[in-house]
Amino acid sequence: MRPRLRVIGYVLALSLLPAAAGHDEAGPAPVLPTLPMARAAIETAASGLVENTALAIASSARLRGTSGRVQAVVLHPGETLPLAFDIAPALRLQFVAADQAAPADTVDGVPTTAGAWHVIVRLGDTMRRITDLHVFTSVPLTDKRSGRIGEYRLGTWPFETKGQPASRAYAPPAGLVEVTPANADLPVSAHLRLRDFLTKGQTDV
Repeated sequence: MRPRLRVIGYVLALSLLPAAAGHDEAGPAPVLPTLPMARAAIETAASGLVENTALAIASSARLRGTSGRVQAVVLHPGETLPLAFDIAPALRLQFVAADQAAPADTVDGVPTTAGAWHVIVRLGDTMRRITDLHVFTSVPLTDKRSGRIGEYRLGTWPFETKGQPASRAYAPPAGLVEVTPANADLPVSAHLRLRDFLTKGQTDV
C-alpha cells in the first residue's frame, strides 16, 4: 500500500513543475508542495476512499434487504460479506466484537469463529466503523450433540438425519446464531432485536 500512496504525492509534485520551469522571473515564484502538503493530500484521499467504501457497504441492498432496514447479516465462519462490488486492494476489512463494551477482539479478513461483529473499513490509520450493521457468524449445526449445543436444547429438524426435503425451505439450517446476554439486545432490523427470535422456556441456559 505504501508505494501506491507515495505515487500520489509524486504525481502531485510533477504536475506543478512545468509552471516552475516557465514562470517569469519578475513574477512571483510558484508554490511547490511541501511534505506536509503532500501528506495532507494523501490523508484526504485515504479518508475519502474509506468513507465512500463504508457508505457503500452500509447501504448495500444485499445486506440491507428490500426494505433497507435490515441491520444484521448472518455468515458462516470464514465466509465473506456478500457485496456486489470489490473492495479496493489498498483497503482492509476488519471485524471487531460488537457484544463487548470495550471490544478487544479484532479480526482481519473474515471471522473464523462464532460471534457478533461490527465491520471496520481501514486504510493505514484511517478507519470507519459501521455501527448500525451487525455481522453474526454462526455456530455450525454439526456442533449439536444429542439434540443440544452446550446446554441449549434444540431437538432434531425433519430431514436432518435422512431423506431429502421437497423444497430448500424445509432443509435443516447449516448453522445457528448463538444468543448471549451480551448480544441479545443488538438490533437486527429497525424494530427487532436478536432476543426477539429466542424460543420460550430456556432463558436461563
